[in-house]
Order: sequence, then structure tokens, then C-alpha cells
Amino acid sequence: MSMNMSVNRALSCMVGLACAVIPSGSRAAEDNAATKKLREAEARVTKAENELKAAKEEYDRLSKVGTEEDPDDKPTMGEPEKDEKAITRISQYLTEEKKVKFQVRQSVRDSLKTANPATFSFTRTKDGKDVRSADLGVSFEQDICETDFAWGLLGEYHHLTKSRTKTDDRGVDSLFLGGSLDWNAFFIGEETQRIRGTLAYKRDKIYTGEGLITDVSLYPALPQYCIGNEFTLIPRVVTAVVEPVFGLQYEEGNGAKGFRDGDRISAKASLNLGLILLPEHLGNRLTLDNKLTFWEHFDTSGDYGRYDEQQWFLNSTLTYWFDTRSSKNKTDILQPDEQHIGLSAGLKWGDNPEEGQQDTDTMTLGISVKY
Repeated sequence: MSMNMSVNRALSCMVGLACAVIPSGSRAAEDNAATKKLREAEARVTKAENELKAAKEEYDRLSKVGTEEDPDDKPTMGEPEKDEKAITRISQYLTEEKKVKFQVRQSVRDSLKTANPATFSFTRTKDGKDVRSADLGVSFEQDICETDFAWGLLGEYHHLTKSRTKTDDRGVDSLFLGGSLDWNAFFIGEETQRIRGTLAYKRDKIYTGEGLITDVSLYPALPQYCIGNEFTLIPRVVTAVVEPVFGLQYEEGNGAKGFRDGDRISAKASLNLGLILLPEHLGNRLTLDNKLTFWEHFDTSGDYGRYDEQQWFLNSTLTYWFDTRSSKNKTDILQPDEQHIGLSAGLKWGDNPEEGQQDTDTMTLGISVKY
């Protein structure tokens, strides 16, 4: 009996001990599992922090592209992000407004708002004979990116059939091909003062032959004195633009038809007056462009010495423009960039040594083209 009680007590203790041990082991296992999950979560947080840091560094680097360059960054050709940057810059350069200007005028060596339109006509000279006449100038100009300079290509052709009765009238047949460089400076007030240099190959079949002609000219703009900008001269009757030009010119020729080789250095000045007649009634369709040019030749050689030291030339063109307004123009006024085709009457008088016109006195009636 006693022995049985001892056995029962021993069994009870063992069961109790087993019950105590089993729950303790379960809690340890749960604690280990929780610790493992906590460490995994900490690892994921650390990884996320590293990815966030890397993404921020990448964002900062990309945000500096096009504004700042790392001096230690020396990319190789073909690197994708640099290629994309170059393509973006080229695209912006090509699509930027007012980068390119194409013009058709009677003469493009001078950059003027009041330039006479190109003309094609039959001409009646003062001796009563009808002759053919053509004055055409074409230019292509483009701004140099992020500077105050612009470069251009230009070409001109002038033709006038010689008179059949005047033995001293040899007509006009001249060609110019060259380039220009403009500088938009700000040394007088706040307005842009344009300085233009041109260099061209000249071929004059009638007088001076082949050679070079180059000049440097200043186009002052002083709006406070009504110079360079449009203003009302007589309300509802005349609107005007006054543009003076001052320059120096060098010309050379190898001679044509008995003309001895030589060269000439000259100072020149011109006054250009553009008038819009009855602007409200005719909607800017009737224009009168006038250009009076003076040359002072102070150094000549060869047969350039034949000509007067001082020469004057007047060129006036009265034009009625047939163009209609564009869809963007909601006014009744034809804008200058909408004037393309017109009927014109012109007057040329005097000597124009640049174009090979000597003792000119002609009236023209023909078609005008401006672009």
C-alpha cells in the first residue's frame, strides 16, 4: 500500500513536470519564430532604405543634366544619357523661333525694313526704247545660338538691257555671291544697333569685271528720334520708317572690255525712307520705298579713277500689294510679312557703283516680289 502510494506520487510528479516542461518549450519556439520574423523585417527595411538612397542620388544626378556638369564626369561616345542630352539640345536649337530668316528683295546686302522689293519689268528709258530689267536679291540668315551674332548667305543679280540708240549706254549685268555677319550691339541706348559686315564675289560683265567687294555698315536705331521704328507722319494718310546707314567699302576689279585692273576704297551713307500711303483706307497695300545713297571715293587705282569721286543714286519703288490677309490676321490691315506679290512703278536715277549702273535715268513698270 505504501509502495503503491509512492509510485502514484512519482507518476504524478512526472506528469506535472512534463506538463510544466511542454508549455515552456512551446513559448521558446514562438519566441524564436518572432525573432526571426523581426530580423527579416529589419533586413527588408534596410534594403528599402538603401534603394531609396540610390533612387535619390539618381534623381539628383538627372536633375543636374543640362544645367551643371561634373568636372570628373568624362563620358564616352555613345553613352545613352549624353546622347539623349545632345539630341534634346539639337531639337531645341532647330525648333527655336526666329532662328532663320529668308528674304527676297531688290538688294540684300543692306539689312533694311524699307528695302525695295525685287522687280521684274519692261523698262522705258528716256530715249524712248523699251528694254528688259531685273533686280533680284536673295538672302538666308540664321542667328548664332546664344550670342548677339547672326550669319548669312546672300546673292544678287541685276540686269538692264542696253539702249539701242545711246552709244554710251552699255546696260547692266552684275552678279554678287557672298556672306554676311551681323552683330546686334547695345552701345547706343537700350536699342539694338546692328553692325553688318559682308564679303562677296562680284562679277560685272559691263565695267569692272570680276573681283571682291566687302563693306562694314552701321544701322543706327534711335526710336526717340523716329529712327529705325515705324511712326505716323500724317494721321490716316502716311506712316513712315526712316533708316540711315553708314559704312566703309572696298572693291576690286580685274577689268572688263577695256577696263584696267584696280581697286577702290569708299565711304558711303544712305537714307532709306519707307512710306505706307493711306494705311487705314487701303489696309497697308500701297507702299513707297525710297533709298538715296551717296559714295565718297577717296582712294582709287586703275580705271576706277575714271569715275567721279562723289556719286549719288536714287531708287524709288511704288507698289500696290495684291495679297490677302492670313487666317491669323483678324484686322483689316495687311502686315509687312504678308506682302509678297504686287504691281510696281519704279524710278532709278544717278550712279550706282555697286551694281555697275552709270548715268542711270529709267522708269520701270513691272511685278514686285517680296518675302
